[in-house]
Amino acid sequence: MYIIADTFRDKGQRNPRICVATASVAKFREAVEAAQLPVPVDARVDELMARETRFVDWERDEDWVIALRDVITNISERRNKDKTAFI
Repeated sequence: MYIIADTFRDKGQRNPRICVATASVAKFREAVEAAQLPVPVDARVDELMARETRFVDWERDEDWVIALRDVITNISERRNKDKTAFI
């Protein structure tokens, strides 16, 4: 993620973006079903989709690179304290 943000910054973009690539079409079950394609089964994705959704609202004028770095740091610190903690 940092690579993408740095790339936008290096090109002088005023609105850097973070791109998160999906790892599995199983995350988009409704779209796959609508396309009348076989729905892949992945227990890991099913577990992920069953988890509580969490988010943080950031202000437009906030430095999102710093804010994202803080979130990642906090998650890493929690995981290091409790090896069973997940996002």
